[in-house]
Amino acid sequence: MRFFRSKTITFQPFDEYVEAAQSPPVSASACIPDWYKKLPRYVNNSDKPIKSLGRKDLKTCVPFRDAMITGYMILLPADIEVCIAADGDVDVFHNPQLTFKVVEKRGWLTLENQGFGMPNPIGTVPIMFAWAGMWGVKTNKKDSVLITHPFNRYDLPFITPSGVIDSGFFGVAGNIPFFIKEGFSGVIPKGTPIAQVLPFKRENWVSKIIKSDRKGYSLFMTLRDTYLDGFYSRFMRQPKNYK
Repeated sequence: MRFFRSKTITFQPFDEYVEAAQSPPVSASACIPDWYKKLPRYVNNSDKPIKSLGRKDLKTCVPFRDAMITGYMILLPADIEVCIAADGDVDVFHNPQLTFKVVEKRGWLTLENQGFGMPNPIGTVPIMFAWAGMWGVKTNKKDSVLITHPFNRYDLPFITPSGVIDSGFFGVAGNIPFFIKEGFSGVIPKGTPIAQVLPFKRENWVSKIIKSDRKGYSLFMTLRDTYLDGFYSRFMRQPKNYK
């Protein structure tokens, strides 16, 4: 097993009020949702491979889980309430006594507003909101960060679009757009993950297309199938730590 020297990513609050909210970014592994924890490992709600004839369920898919626990999560620093008006307009509110801004409403995706010409995510209201800039992200100059909707969190009542920041040069807290899902109204609680942050090293890549290898694939799958479970985790998955 090969280990790498840890690198540092720095999160800086926009001001002392954001800091006082005590909701700093955390390792994504701290935000595994309850619905995932309750999933069975095999079909037919089984915890043993024999009972399901080896038919694995989603929980045995290590890449699916790794996506959810890779990097860091930016958390909602305060409760917010989503309200739908009779005319279909949507507004987001927080405690009016709060000393910092949580959400900004940019408006409908019309000519006079930001985002005009951008298709809103399917199933969302075509009104752009933004998570107010609360945390700056800083890495060394050879790294960047991907900021995106929390991976595989389709249960959340909003969609956060993606962006890549060269965080070795720009570490200022910036606003992050998002859209509310159609028909949702109610409270989104403090501590909800609103964006996932994945640091990565900037490198140049060249794609290459090679011929198929059916025999090699067949031999590999034969070896894999000699194990009931855990082949990928035992022999292929590499350690990744985000603290």
